[in-house]
Amino acid sequence: MKVALYARVSTLDQNVDTQLTVLRDYCARMGYQIIGEYVDSGFSGKDDKRPEFEHLLADLRQGRLQAVV
Repeated sequence: MKVALYARVSTLDQNVDTQLTVLRDYCARMGYQIIGEYVDSGFSGKDDKRPEFEHLLADLRQGRLQAVV
C-alpha cells in the first residue's frame, strides 16, 4: 500500500523526529511503501490552514497515495 506520513508540532522549538521514527517503523512492519512525508511545524491542530496538510490533501484527492499514517 502506498502511504504518506503526516506529523505536526505546535511550536517551532519542538520537533517531529520521534513521531516520524515511530511512523516509519510501523510502515516497515506493515510492508507499506512510504511515498511522502508531510510535516507542519509551528501550527496548532485546530488550525486547518497548515501548508503541508493542504499539500497532503491535494495528493490524496489526486490519487497519489492510498492512506495516511
